[in-house]
Amino acid sequence: MAQKNKSDIDAAEAAREAIRTRPRQSPVRFAELFLIVRETEPERVDELFGSQVAALEEAVATGKVSNPVQKAVEKAAQSQHDLAIAALTNTDPLNGYDGYVFDRAKFDEKTREKKERVKKSKAEKVEEIITADDLTDEEFARIQALFEARGRKLPVAGA
Repeated sequence: MAQKNKSDIDAAEAAREAIRTRPRQSPVRFAELFLIVRETEPERVDELFGSQVAALEEAVATGKVSNPVQKAVEKAAQSQHDLAIAALTNTDPLNGYDGYVFDRAKFDEKTREKKERVKKSKAEKVEEIITADDLTDEEFARIQALFEARGRKLPVAGA
């Protein structure tokens, strides 16, 4: 195996150090960041870019920097368009929308406001069970036995 001389090793280490300490900021990316903030949170432009706003406005006006937000919107719109066309031309009777007929009643049912689920307490659950109209005497006796096995008495309505 060929041995490297000391000057080659020193040059390689110097190159690595130069790369390690080189700034990675880019004026193009900085301008893109400006466009992102200007479009998504304009009230923070002055806070984040300060006195550089005028220079950045001039730079982005040249058209040499594309707006990342606009690119993302266009990409998402194209993706949604492709999905819509694929769905509308899909002839699968269970998944496709080719020949699908819109039903307003089903739409209204699917989009109605749903009641928020509320977790019942144990007491509410027991009360619901023992006051149920279809609770048989055998089921009531079994529930009463469960209470007694734990050393408790089942409250009796009206007592």
